[in-house]
Amino acid sequence: MKMDLDEVTERATIKFGKPISWTEAERMLGYVAQRTGLEMGYTVEQRKRIKPDKTDPDSIPEPQYDFVIVEAGAMHNEELACVGTFFLTIPPEERGDGTIADRLVFPTLPGMPLKAHGEKAIKLWDDVRTAVAEYFQQPQESPESQ
Repeated sequence: MKMDLDEVTERATIKFGKPISWTEAERMLGYVAQRTGLEMGYTVEQRKRIKPDKTDPDSIPEPQYDFVIVEAGAMHNEELACVGTFFLTIPPEERGDGTIADRLVFPTLPGMPLKAHGEKAIKLWDDVRTAVAEYFQQPQESPESQ
């Protein structure tokens, strides 16, 4: 049973291989939408932090992104007649300046084997996985050209 649950987690998680910024995450989601025909909607929560500049008491510090969370994103494909929710996430200890995610995760049914998630959902996961892999195999634009 544990092997079944590991397989579910593995299939429902798409690791990018590197942490990415919000700008790159949106570009990747656009690429995935175009390649798969998926329509996506998502909620974005931005958390910012202002830290005092201890070296210059007269300065007014600029807000800095603490992190951005993409919650409850939905992917819909009319052909598959399937909706899948997703989250972009990164473990807190791996979060760096400007990075928001290193993986896309589809929620799973706790304790249920892969087949219980349904063929359409699994196909959606696999289609997104393929498009994400293609995205990261392409030459990436430099930050200066964004």
